[in-house]
Parts: sequence; C-alpha cells; structure tokens
Amino acid sequence: MLTSLSALRCVSFVLAPAAVLVAAISLAGCATKPATADAAASLPRIACVFEPTGPAAVLDVAALQGAMLAREEAGNVPWGVDIVSVAGAEQAAKTAIAALGTSDSDELRAGFAPFAAAKTPFLVVGATDPCLARLPGGDLLSFACYSDSAQGAAMAEFAHGQLGARKIAILFEATSDFPVAVSQAFAARARGLEGVQVTTIAFTDAMKIDPKAVLAGASKLDAVYIACNATSVVPAIETLRNAGFQGAILGADSFDIPDVDAASKQGAVYFSTHAWFGTGSSAAAQRFAEKYRAQFKAEPTAFSALGYDAMQAMVRAMQSLPPERRTREGVAGALRALAPHAGITGEIAFPNPGYFAAKPVWIVTVEAGSRARAKQVSPSRIPEPNCAR
Repeated sequence: MLTSLSALRCVSFVLAPAAVLVAAISLAGCATKPATADAAASLPRIACVFEPTGPAAVLDVAALQGAMLAREEAGNVPWGVDIVSVAGAEQAAKTAIAALGTSDSDELRAGFAPFAAAKTPFLVVGATDPCLARLPGGDLLSFACYSDSAQGAAMAEFAHGQLGARKIAILFEATSDFPVAVSQAFAARARGLEGVQVTTIAFTDAMKIDPKAVLAGASKLDAVYIACNATSVVPAIETLRNAGFQGAILGADSFDIPDVDAASKQGAVYFSTHAWFGTGSSAAAQRFAEKYRAQFKAEPTAFSALGYDAMQAMVRAMQSLPPERRTREGVAGALRALAPHAGITGEIAFPNPGYFAAKPVWIVTVEAGSRARAKQVSPSRIPEPNCAR
C-alpha cells in the first residue's frame, strides 16, 4: 500500500474540504512517519508540487495519485518525497534537489520561481503552455506533456477533417493562462484550414456566459470550441446546450474529468487528451488503469497517467546517479540524458531545455455519458505560440 512509504511526507499541503482530496493525500502516504527523523532529514528530497484547491484541483489530484503509484512501484529508494502546495514551494525549494508537479500553467508560473532561484530541475506533469520554457530559469524545466500548440492544432484538424466543421466559435476563459494559450493555438491552426471561419469570444465567469453572443447564426454554426479550466467545463457546456445548441462541442485536456460524462447527455462532446484507457487502448495503459482502479477506487484520467510517467522518469534519473551525484546539477543532467522510453502517454524524453515531446494527441468523444476513442492525431502543422500575449 502507498501508506508504507516511509520516506514520503507532506509539507504545508493545505487540504480542500472535498473528500477526494483528503483521500488522495492520505493514500499517498502523508500520514506516514519516517523510521527516524534523522534518517528522513538526511535523504535527498524531491518536491511534488500539486495544488489541492482552485480551478485545476481535480487534475492535480489525479496527477498526484498517478505519481504516487509510480513511487510505490519503485520500492525502497534512498531519497524522499515531499508533497507541497504552490504556497509551500518556497520552503520546499530550500532543500529539494529536484521538483515534479503542476497540472496547470498558472500553477507553474506561481510556484516555479523559488526552484529557479535555487537552480533546481523541475519535471512538469501537465502544464502545457510552451511559453513557460521562457520563464527565468526555464532551462531547468522538462515537460512530460505535449504542448497547447499541439493539442489545439490536433483538435482543429480533427474538427475540420472528421467532423466537417467549417464555421466554429471559440469560447475561451480569459482569466487564466491555459485557456488563452490553447484557444490561440486552435484558432491559428483552424484559420489555416480550407473553408474554416472562426469567431472568438472571451468570458470571465462560466456561470455568466451569454449564449446569444456565442450562438449568433446558430443554424450555420458547426461547432463550438471551449477553452477553459476544469471547473468551468460543465457550466459552459450546459449553458450552450440549454440555449439550444445541438452541434459538436469541442474542448482541450481540461475536459478530461469525470463530470464531463453527465454533461454529454444533450449532445456529443469531443476533447483532446494525453492517454486513453478504454477499448483499443495499449496493454500498458490497461495495466496502469487496473492498478490505479485497485489502489484508488476511481477511474484514471490522462493526468493520472502524466503523473505516473513523470514520476517514473524521475525515478529512472535518480537511479542512474551514484549517491554523490544526487544533487540538483546531477539530476538535471540525468533527466537530459534519459534514453527515450515508452510511457503511458507516449514517448518520454527530455533532450533539450523546454522540450515538449511530439506525442500524438488522443481525441475522445463523449455522448450520452459514454466515452469512446474518436481518433489519435499527430497534427500536420503546429503553430508557433504567442508568448507576447
């Protein structure tokens, strides 16, 4: 069981009231005390930075659980893991020789600075904005996920080629980095496809979206692409459906949450994500899903798989180093030197600073509460990010 990990502890992880968050942290072993305080203090530490509250909390819980499953599989290792929130990043950065975490771009922007100042390598789980690599100290970042540019382009090509969508409205949440980045990528690629017309509308509160502004000319609108945080997914879908829109609703990886199933009862929803566990999934994905279900009594999401892949890569890097080289500089070099290997979410490798792997993007369709694999897309063109936004 995960609660047997004696070298794992929680530092300043302030829990949200939701029971799922409490379960995630307790299962990760936060209540476990190390064999001795001195022994724990002498171990090299890896900071796991995940946020238990806010718009990406459901994604972070899934990613943390996946990471802790990989940590359990590693068995007894001569280093420890500290689970911290973004608020605890500054304290954790003082002692950590490496960091891993965040499922959201805003979280990484908020929590990365102290690690950058300490020159600590940071393995990013699911923050997908390619502009993050341009942050001060961005050469310390490695990404286990694909980029917003890739997933935005993949969905645009899917909508054009498989759904025949030509008139598309883009609805994006203007208060966060991720929705802005992925909506810009979708728009840039869509405008380069034959016959596509795109209109873009911003919103700041999913409960106050004006459907009339989005659905002007609804009889001719083929699809709506919603770029938003996980907490806004269901309200945005329901607003459009309740206003009478019956066409395709498209989304990004923030749609990979359990609640999207219930929101699909009035029409098909399509979203891009990092992994697939249903019919037609790989043997490795099926094995991971079985372990995850057994451990957490819940269905895995792609963010669970990203956390798992990231922690496995960190374990490989740490195991490649002799004890005297388990330092910040040593781990940074070991991550760069990792041989490409297959993960649940695709090939894992970090050859260059700020590198996003050219992974295929899974498109999932959800209708009447049932999920199916629609297509695996490797976009033919990935637009350059707009880092001046």
